[in-house]
Amino acid sequence: MHRRVAFALLLLALSGAAQAQFFDRIGMRAGMSTSTIDWNYSSLLVERIERAPFNCFTGSLNLELLQHPNFRVMPEVTWFSKGSRVTLPGTDENGNLTGMSVTEDWVIRNLSLAVSVQGRIQIDRVVPYLVVGPRVDFPMITEGAFEELDRSGQMNAPIWGLRFGAGVGYEMGRFRPALEYIGFQSFTPISEYQESEQVTVRVTDLTMLFQFGLSYALHADRDADGFEE
Repeated sequence: MHRRVAFALLLLALSGAAQAQFFDRIGMRAGMSTSTIDWNYSSLLVERIERAPFNCFTGSLNLELLQHPNFRVMPEVTWFSKGSRVTLPGTDENGNLTGMSVTEDWVIRNLSLAVSVQGRIQIDRVVPYLVVGPRVDFPMITEGAFEELDRSGQMNAPIWGLRFGAGVGYEMGRFRPALEYIGFQSFTPISEYQESEQVTVRVTDLTMLFQFGLSYALHADRDADGFEE
């Protein structure tokens, strides 16, 4: 159900953007995401599994609205992954330990919708900026342990959170390349479930995105600040 809702919201956003007359730029970004997943057990006696951050490609599309010299409103849709690379003890077909280890990726691939406020200044052609705003993630594909949680109905969807970060752009006529760091802090846990009568588990995450972007001014009769000459 949440996957259909995500696509419906995406189509609605794109339809509204296509008819809006007040947006200034359209842009795209691509880069790498790195995420950490915390499995918070209510008992300290549970054996912890060795986990490492998971790195993956990320891409996004965005619009810039409200042509103000120091503020912009930015709707954005992002495809990104969050998860962990885990090391598990190897077993044979009978479940006996082999003494070897096995590495698996426990991953959730998400479609994220966000609306951020961008605070910016322009120094000659250089445009440093900060962004912050709410976001909502819709899990689309699950792998590893998350596939089991999804199948059993123990995953939360959608996931609400905050999008925040900083970047710097460079004005080149109607084009503006940019580099940025974005953090995704989630308020909704990925999952909360009862592992046993004595142990409950709360799964949380933090994801960071490092991206290169390129935006394009849609109005040739506006100067670099977004205002008519």
